[in-house]
Amino acid sequence: MAEEFFKRGNEYTQKASFYYEMGKKQDAEDEIKKALEEYNKAHEIDPSNPEYYRKVGELFLKTGKYQDAIEQFNKAIEMRPGATVYYIEKGTALNSLNKYEEALKELDKAISLNPKNSQAYLQKSISLKNLGNFNDALSAINLAIQYLPKYTGMEGFLAYDYEIKASILMALGNFNDALSILDEADRISPVNKKSYNTRRIMRANLLNLTGKYQEALDEFTSLLKIDSNNAFFHYGKAIALENLGKYELAKIEIENAVQLNPTNELFKAAKERINSKSL
Repeated sequence: MAEEFFKRGNEYTQKASFYYEMGKKQDAEDEIKKALEEYNKAHEIDPSNPEYYRKVGELFLKTGKYQDAIEQFNKAIEMRPGATVYYIEKGTALNSLNKYEEALKELDKAISLNPKNSQAYLQKSISLKNLGNFNDALSAINLAIQYLPKYTGMEGFLAYDYEIKASILMALGNFNDALSILDEADRISPVNKKSYNTRRIMRANLLNLTGKYQEALDEFTSLLKIDSNNAFFHYGKAIALENLGKYELAKIEIENAVQLNPTNELFKAAKERINSKSL
């Protein structure tokens, strides 16, 4: 009986997460309330089940209530200290709060319980990257990829791991390798060209960084058709145009970037440089 309430709660959690990601705050709150009602019914039937706290924690984690999520995961850990997933989810919430040192402690606990857990290594790589430990982060994401189950339906997870690996390689200055990894991610799980996400933006920047300026120009032009008010897209397009020797067009794009974000020092420096070339 409790499982039925958990199942219904999970459905409301999915809806709450969707609305949260879409920026529909009130709709998300409505679904959160419904999910909690179902989870509470399950808890009344089986109050000794730590999965209640995990489910509520996941609900909060997926809707940006990270501190509330941590409190729930702590309760789950107290009841079942040998459950790897509780430490991973607590570490994920801590990463979301930028508490990377604390996250590492939880993730290392998870790894000590299950040394081949892909998700633990993924989150650990995120912690390490944000702490500036790029080589250790690269080792961690490689283990995440190694231990990720290789069955149908996991392609999206593998592509995300590759995105994280590419971001670490970028931080290390290995731009060509990062671009190759992103291309592999796109082969595994293609992005929607009618929208933009982290992978598309990262790839566009990498095209500039690897000297593929015409491809970068095409990509930033495409991205600007989706979001013409994104200052960073105008900046990326300006850099591509600058390096293609199209200074007058670059001047227009960098001016757009500065108008949208007048305090950005990177944009201002690029504007000064491009203007000097167009004289």
